[in-house]
Amino acid sequence: MLLLSACFFIVARAQADVTIDDRLSSVVENYGVLAGTAIDNYLSGKADRFTVPGIAPGIGHVFPGHPPAGYAHPLPSGRPGQWSAAPDSVSTLSITGGETLPYSSGFSDRYAATYIGAGGVSSRTPSVLASSVYARVSSKSLINLQPDEIIALHLWGRPVNGYQPENDIIIGRNWSDARYVDFSIYISARSYPWMKTITCPASHNFYIYIRTVNPRGTSYSRLEFCVNDLTAMRSYTFQFTLPAAQTMDGADVALEKYYRDGEPRPGLVRQWRTVSAFHVYDQYNRCMDLLRSGYVCEWLTPGVQTAYYHDYRYYAGVSGGDGTFYMTRYRPGSTYPPHP
Repeated sequence: MLLLSACFFIVARAQADVTIDDRLSSVVENYGVLAGTAIDNYLSGKADRFTVPGIAPGIGHVFPGHPPAGYAHPLPSGRPGQWSAAPDSVSTLSITGGETLPYSSGFSDRYAATYIGAGGVSSRTPSVLASSVYARVSSKSLINLQPDEIIALHLWGRPVNGYQPENDIIIGRNWSDARYVDFSIYISARSYPWMKTITCPASHNFYIYIRTVNPRGTSYSRLEFCVNDLTAMRSYTFQFTLPAAQTMDGADVALEKYYRDGEPRPGLVRQWRTVSAFHVYDQYNRCMDLLRSGYVCEWLTPGVQTAYYHDYRYYAGVSGGDGTFYMTRYRPGSTYPPHP
């Protein structure tokens, strides 16, 4: 009788735990819907601030800006801009057979990266420019980030004299605890570009955005960055003034990996990093058609294949207003990874 009672207790406790987990998941998802709508209203100019009932300003977990784990090395400057195939030493199987977006690539001895975005000089619509960008990143893409691997949200300035300024939220592993990730705000025009770092559990889900503040036409001198922790219902928002005005260009999300001397290539493979709810707003605060104005750029390196997919759907009255992107690496010569 005692054993039977214990069994009933265990079953009841398990059912209660499932109910609590399900409720928590439902709360997080509902909050995510509210947060996504609030961000859209804010970035499109329908609202003058980002507010969600129940959200609290982030406190703690904010540190002086620093790069994520393994990032203490020089990287290629800006996006690759060569609209051509890679050298013979690098396979171009990274380009999917059905690719319809403009594609550019560059060669690096030790750097592999895929950028998927819209607007500006890399697109078919160079007069359509990005004033703001946001995206959702889930825990599935964060819990096993490798050293020297980052997911980055970029808002680019127009190139000047061969230099293209970038304004980023860079996500990488925390230096001391792999259960956490660092969201680092990066402004390349600053002498020390690492502005702030927010440390959060890798098991959480996030919305992140970058917004030009009070632009004058297509020129801006101030930016707003936000890391919105959907799981903890906390929002970390910062504004920074640029050293000099920049002109709007494009925006994208990227998966980047740096290979150190002697590091096995390609390393961890077929680990899809997914970014969803990707939206870009143009200089008139209109949601951009990502398929019409989209592009793909890559850094290719020997011994590494890149793979990616981009899925678009209707959003905010625009047929291709919403993007979901999947990016990974795999072994050269093996089959192209199936769509996740």
